[in-house]
Amino acid sequence: MVKKDDELIKILLADDNENDLLLFRKALKEAELNVKLKAVKDGFKLMKELYVAGKNFPDIIFLNINMPHQNGKQCLREIRGNKKFPEIPVVMFCTSVNVMDMIETFADGANLYVAKPLFFKNPVAVLQKIFAQNWQENLLKKDKKKFEMFLAEKIVFGH
Repeated sequence: MVKKDDELIKILLADDNENDLLLFRKALKEAELNVKLKAVKDGFKLMKELYVAGKNFPDIIFLNINMPHQNGKQCLREIRGNKKFPEIPVVMFCTSVNVMDMIETFADGANLYVAKPLFFKNPVAVLQKIFAQNWQENLLKKDKKKFEMFLAEKIVFGH
């Protein structure tokens, strides 16, 4: 993610699992990334954050699929379907390694799919890989081949 060294990367994480949130926070700290993390526990709260953001949108959204009130797939479709929201990179951050979930979220506009089982093995390296991406390039290219190339790793880059 291209930012000046002194600029914070604003992350919005939607995940209802407190243990996963703690691990995510710890990994961010260990990765020594210049970030500001805001976490919400369900899809309804995520969407509320986005609607009241004004022009202060997050730089990236990490989105769990299985959440109460509004699941991650529903949130993703609403985010991509609303012209009010800029092209914010959306990373699906899920326990599911189901290929159909990956394909469906790619089709709905997710930029990346990170399976939590892989994340838990080496969270710092996974976060460093995510934030090393050129998100402007990833947002402009709609390259399913790139998506498919990462399926084997369970880190899936898409849009």
